[in-house]
Amino acid sequence: MAKTTPSSADPGRSRINFVWLYQLRWAAVFGQLATVVSVSFGYGIPVPLTGLLFIVAVTAASNLVFGRLIAPELGGESPPRWGDQGQLLTGWVIGLDLLILTGLLFFSGGWRNPFAVFYFLHLALAAVILPVRWAWGMTVFAGFCFGFLVVIHQPLAALAEPELQRRGVLVAYLVASAIIVYFVTRIHHELDRNLVALEDERLKKSRLERVEALVTLAAGAAHELSTPLSTIAVAAKELELDLERAGGDPALAEDVRLIRGEVQRCRGILEQMSANSGSMVGERLESVALPDFLSAVIAPLHADARLEIDLDEEARGISLRIPRDAFRRAIRGLIKNALDASPEGEAVRVRARRFGPRVLIEVIDRGTGMDAGTLSRAEDPFFTTKEPGRGMGLGLYLSRSVIERLEGRLEIESEPGAGTRVTVDLPLPA
Repeated sequence: MAKTTPSSADPGRSRINFVWLYQLRWAAVFGQLATVVSVSFGYGIPVPLTGLLFIVAVTAASNLVFGRLIAPELGGESPPRWGDQGQLLTGWVIGLDLLILTGLLFFSGGWRNPFAVFYFLHLALAAVILPVRWAWGMTVFAGFCFGFLVVIHQPLAALAEPELQRRGVLVAYLVASAIIVYFVTRIHHELDRNLVALEDERLKKSRLERVEALVTLAAGAAHELSTPLSTIAVAAKELELDLERAGGDPALAEDVRLIRGEVQRCRGILEQMSANSGSMVGERLESVALPDFLSAVIAPLHADARLEIDLDEEARGISLRIPRDAFRRAIRGLIKNALDASPEGEAVRVRARRFGPRVLIEVIDRGTGMDAGTLSRAEDPFFTTKEPGRGMGLGLYLSRSVIERLEGRLEIESEPGAGTRVTVDLPLPA
């Protein structure tokens, strides 16, 4: 498989590079202008103002053009205009900046100017945001520019003064080093944050793939086992009738009824697995008022006395755009878990509130809570702390899958002896 460079392979990295380069070039415009004005009017050093101000204007104009070209990336629009060609544009911009720096130094003493150290600033930026071949190309180009200044430049008599030379070297060093450290640390911070987001997306994709595998497994199991389970149920029913007619052993008849009951239980589990895991597939999105939705969620639970419903005023006017059955099953599963975890007589609180452009639905119980080890496994498929026969350990796993398909988040907070809080965080429809 062919390799790609980070800059071209990762659109997020390209966007970060564009944003920081654009901002840094505006900082360069104001820095150049401030330096020219302070040298000319502050220190009274005669410099060719026309040429220097013209180059500053070129820098500003080129950044305006650069901003127009990368507008989709700056605004986060999709799809980006440049994509894989982002490194090409970035390389040309840094090359232009090397020419601009060369022009400024040409009019202000050439290679003797302390601000010639800014060549290293541009090369450091190239090494961080460009592929290797481009970074080396910029190094060679900077070498030609510096060599040009060694041969041809307009002398600046003030640079012969030792005190002024020392001040210039100190200022140039401090500014260049501060920009390099700030830029490199900030861009690495942005890239780290981008990597975390990519890892979250990878985990979401992995969970969705596992759900799809579960759908396939459940459908296949239901299909393959339905016939033999039906045969066992029919045979057990006939055997039970024969035993009743023949006046057989009551204990044997009870065993036959147990077989029939267990067969029904197996069929119910298969139907539940198939319905829960595949509930969102093909279901269209509907607009549902939040109060009506919560009423429909809790109605079949028959636990009104144990449920405390708390909707703030803003939440009462919210409408969700959701797959009605899948999301209802997901929230109901969270409430059932809370009811199961709470002792008799203890209420479970269901709270909904608006938080900016999002809605938060919280399910809070006063049960025994979970330790760190149990909490870390709570959302694993087929992991359950309930007694055998009371759950398959798929509720939280499938609930998270449904919620993440809606661009939402499921968060669980729990401590032993302090109960559990489950928060569903959903974006509101535009």
